[in-house]
Amino acid sequence: MRLRIRGDNAEEGEQSPNVATPQTEQQIKTPIDVILNEDELEETFAKGSGKGGQKINKTMNRVVLVHKPTGLRVSCQEVRDLDTNRKLARRMLVEKLDVYYNQELSKLRIEQQKVRKRKSDAKRYVTSSSPPLSHSLWI
Repeated sequence: MRLRIRGDNAEEGEQSPNVATPQTEQQIKTPIDVILNEDELEETFAKGSGKGGQKINKTMNRVVLVHKPTGLRVSCQEVRDLDTNRKLARRMLVEKLDVYYNQELSKLRIEQQKVRKRKSDAKRYVTSSSPPLSHSLWI
């Protein structure tokens, strides 16, 4: 796997001067883009389970990906098609690796923080804009 600092414009074949390794990842404060290397993946297929009937239960359409260096495991059975599940599993693994290497600077965590902030701002707006109840009306 090649880790690349976000914003680095190096082509796939070129070696960038600011390529990070997992050992130096702790020293870097900028987020790192994760690029999967197929040699580091262990891909297995399993029979599906759940609703979908015979097409799901008798065919090998579930994809299990294991990233060998980190030991992260992803299982995907979103659709009936094996090729689509393989693509989806790789996307899921890239997201997991992004969280693993970048922690709070990962794309997923940043998006979650934006949603939390938006919700808290909405709550603050609702509570601050509502007029206070006057008890003098009940007397």
